[in-house]
Amino acid sequence: MMLVHHSCRWCACNVSLVQVNVTSNHRGNDVLVRCGAPQTINARFMYGPLDMVALSGEKVDMHIMRSPPNGEWCHVGSPITDKTGRLSHTLTHEHELPAGIYPVKMTVRGDHTGCTLWLAVVPVGTHVVVFSIDGALTASVSVSGADPKVRPGAVDVLRVWQQRGYLLLYITGRPDLQHHKVCPDLQHYKVLSWLAKHNFPHGLLSFVDGITTDPLGHKASYLRSLVQDHGAIIDAAYGSTKDIGVYSGLGLAPEQIYVVGKANKKQHTQAQCHHSWHSRAPSAAPWPSTVPASRGTGDAPAHCSLLLTPPPAHTSSCSPLLLLTPPPAHPSSCSPLLLLTPLSHPSLGAIL
Repeated sequence: MMLVHHSCRWCACNVSLVQVNVTSNHRGNDVLVRCGAPQTINARFMYGPLDMVALSGEKVDMHIMRSPPNGEWCHVGSPITDKTGRLSHTLTHEHELPAGIYPVKMTVRGDHTGCTLWLAVVPVGTHVVVFSIDGALTASVSVSGADPKVRPGAVDVLRVWQQRGYLLLYITGRPDLQHHKVCPDLQHYKVLSWLAKHNFPHGLLSFVDGITTDPLGHKASYLRSLVQDHGAIIDAAYGSTKDIGVYSGLGLAPEQIYVVGKANKKQHTQAQCHHSWHSRAPSAAPWPSTVPASRGTGDAPAHCSLLLTPPPAHTSSCSPLLLLTPPPAHPSSCSPLLLLTPLSHPSLGAIL
């Protein structure tokens, strides 16, 4: 399971980064892609708490664990960062992955710093639940990086959806430079560390690329792409009153939108509004019996349980599985319903 690193060797004149001992702040958004679509991974490699230095013109070794959680790491390429520290790498045909959720490790060849993200390859029709971090999961706002309080009941709500097998999506309008903690001595917690510290369940995480004046527009664009380009089905979405327009713009009904905090009369007609998450947890719903299915070479990795089950009769129905359904026009093109959040799946804290 060990990764084999290349020797420390800079391609450009970046050895000064090591000499001044600037803390790395590399990061990349988790990726959700439908079966058969290009599997592209994007990341940015920066140094310093405020992105003082970009890693330019350097090789980054990329490895993916094809059989998590205890499989071997497979080298899939060594892309080179551009002048802004960004890289984009599309997996070649020989490295393309079947349905499943895979950890991706990226390591700077020059100093062996790096970052980890998750790549989720899912069939069209995957059912997901969306959670906006700011305001919905946090009870206080901390732009400076201090540890914000958790909104009471938030973790419990997410745990219910996780136990029923839904794929969880965390979205935020925060800039991606707050992805990881970069000042541990000062106890400045960034978003990923904050989620892990407070025992939030595993899910895919999306940040804004850089600083934007329209964070709500970013959320809408990201979710619209998942629905239109990758066939995701959003069964429920949680957020603050500011997120109502984002979710309703995706076609979600008021019964599928849950917000917390003060709301006016109009907002009460557009969403399910609550003072706290303790007053609203997902209600239990019956689910048809399941039948185990055999695995094949095109199915999910060995750590994922394959089950056959009919699609839910209503969007509010909840399953003990991750709701993954094949495209209607091609019922055999992807594996049946998959459990992609097994108990043995690494936690958020495992990749910090």
